[in-house]
Amino acid sequence: MDEKAIYQIYVGLMKLHKKYAAWNDKRQCLSVLIAEINQMNVAFNSNFCNAMTDVLRRWGINGFHSLDVNVVAQFYTDLWRFHKKYIDPPRNDAYWRAVTEEVEQLDKKYGLRPLQEYMLAIMDELENGGEVAGDDGKTAENGGEEVGNGEKTGNSGKEAGNKNNDTELRQGDYEQKEQEQSKSE
Repeated sequence: MDEKAIYQIYVGLMKLHKKYAAWNDKRQCLSVLIAEINQMNVAFNSNFCNAMTDVLRRWGINGFHSLDVNVVAQFYTDLWRFHKKYIDPPRNDAYWRAVTEEVEQLDKKYGLRPLQEYMLAIMDELENGGEVAGDDGKTAENGGEEVGNGEKTGNSGKEAGNKNNDTELRQGDYEQKEQEQSKSE
């Protein structure tokens, strides 16, 4: 999965979290949250997005009580920066020690069960190199992502022009992805 798509997943998670953490009617909130999570999963069609949104869904079921709404943007920014930092380096013992140390630092900073679940999904993504969910349940490496009709797309490597990778996440980035997706349909 390319870096720009991963970034947009984090923006989408942050946007959904902020939006639904503020709702008072939790019953209605949960059904709408799940519908938007499903739309996000369809838009990105990746195992990573599925894993991350599943954590958000479970957190939403419990009411998002464990994280102050004013800290949500920083939380997802920290997750993104961690993920971006470890996307490309070689996977050797020193790499995994550094990953583990940084996970422990983030765990001390936030102390949240959902953070631990997000970290498991991120580490799975780092270990497996970004697989895409196919219609038949199989996955394809990003040398060409399988689409429903068996054709391959040209998504390989990083996308140029994503200047926001090392800054805070912005909600407009996910909205742009949604617009691009609706145009292609």
